[in-house]
Amino acid sequence: MGRVWRRIASLASLATLVLYLLYYIPSSWLQTPYTVDRVTRFAIPGYPLAGSYLADYIIIIISTAVYSVLSSPRALASIPMLPISLFLLQLTGDPAYLLFIPAQIVIVIALSRPSLRLLVLAGLIASIPLSAISLAASIYYFAGGRDLYVLRGLIMPERIFWSFVGASSIIAIYFSGFIAPLRRANANEGSSGCCSKLLLTPLSIPPAVIALAHLPTVNPGLYPVSVDTYYYALFLQRADSLGLWEALRVHNPDRPAYLILIYLLHRVFPDPVVLMDIIHPIAAIELLVIASHYASKKLYGSGSISCLWIPLMVASGHSAYGFIAGGYQANSLALPLAIMLLARGADIYSYLLLQSIALIHPWTFAMYSASWILAPIASRRLREAGNRSLVALLSLAVGEAVNRSLSGGGVFSPVASIAYQAIGNIYSGNPIVNIYYGYALYAWSSIYLPPITALALYSTLRGLPASISSTLLVASLGSTVSLGDPGLIHRIYLNTPLEIMIQPALRDVEKISRRSIAIIYIATIAYGLTNIAGLTPLKGAPWESIIKIR
Repeated sequence: MGRVWRRIASLASLATLVLYLLYYIPSSWLQTPYTVDRVTRFAIPGYPLAGSYLADYIIIIISTAVYSVLSSPRALASIPMLPISLFLLQLTGDPAYLLFIPAQIVIVIALSRPSLRLLVLAGLIASIPLSAISLAASIYYFAGGRDLYVLRGLIMPERIFWSFVGASSIIAIYFSGFIAPLRRANANEGSSGCCSKLLLTPLSIPPAVIALAHLPTVNPGLYPVSVDTYYYALFLQRADSLGLWEALRVHNPDRPAYLILIYLLHRVFPDPVVLMDIIHPIAAIELLVIASHYASKKLYGSGSISCLWIPLMVASGHSAYGFIAGGYQANSLALPLAIMLLARGADIYSYLLLQSIALIHPWTFAMYSASWILAPIASRRLREAGNRSLVALLSLAVGEAVNRSLSGGGVFSPVASIAYQAIGNIYSGNPIVNIYYGYALYAWSSIYLPPITALALYSTLRGLPASISSTLLVASLGSTVSLGDPGLIHRIYLNTPLEIMIQPALRDVEKISRRSIAIIYIATIAYGLTNIAGLTPLKGAPWESIIKIR
């Protein structure tokens, strides 16, 4: 029994040290994003976790002493660093002295040499209380419509805890995309056997999350939450007043087939907010969950990770939250089709998928047709790559013909125009900062989910199926062209299947503990709900006009 208690005490003290390590690494230098009332701010961490710096230092000293006695008595020699740090901090007020804390904890870990498995387990345990507090604060906000700024003190510790992991993995994913095809893992083609009932839980998440953003407690006027709802409502107003074909001509010639579909749905659901802000995102994200389930099962084989956890991560993932915040309605409908394409070769079904993508959203067509063609080249299946090229060219030609016959727009020209503008601005700003801002700033920080990006990075280094690694390569190449435009980088990674990428990481994490994946999912959804809580209803011009249309 004494041995068990020693192990529990050792793990608890190590988890406390890992908690303070990740919490204080960003101190005085790394900005942490958070959104309140549609304003995204960057806070430089440095707040005491336990209410005062003295309390934090005492907790760290006690944890160091316990862990050192049980694991490596040599680590006790690092303790004097902490009183020196506290003295200098109080003497000068300079938060840079807080960096003594992570330095001291790194020394303790280096001297005790715990296994990577034990460190990961300690990190997961450390995240539990922060995730629970953040999740409770978000639920309290949605249930009572309280001022989120007042709850900031409950939300920020979790965001600070993940900030170093999130920022470093974001930058590393960009660079790792260039080597991803060299670290390929074999796909498990054609595997089946998942219980379809497992999908019921993931499919229940999107309606619940979207309902939270439209609850009377936080959105009594049923105002739009997604930005692009305004633009589609404007198109529907023009179609009602001018006629469909005239509205297509003056609104957006790039995706007329999709706009016609929206107009037909508008005849059934006249309210533009209900259609484009509630029904459309629910349907699109549900399709994304189903498509991800299909693709992960095809690429990785059956099992609880492919059949349950990946769909759950997708339902609570970066694309889902990005679509709720920004709208991107055409993109949200095209992405599920593109995800399904990843698991298919050159056949009639692939052509139908590509053709639909080209008509709905040209940018998604450009990104995924390129990655789909590149995937077999890595394994030297040049004939398959040639067949895929022919299918993609046929889809492009038909898409051009259909779009130009309907409204005068095409498929190739809008993508080429965006790429040309991005190249012209490639030297604007700091490239590394722009990559970080693309994730962490645009669309109110909605796609910024550090647990997902960290797992995606690990999986990339571990090895991904060819179709996934080629998609990440295209994302890195597209980001390189767009280094001067954080907004475009945001759209590229919004469209990247990060949650499908994390299967190898989840498989390894599951070996640490049966509850490890559940802890990661709780951390993901807790962090994501704070992103959604910041999406207060869009009021004022031009969004007030949507209410008038209704």
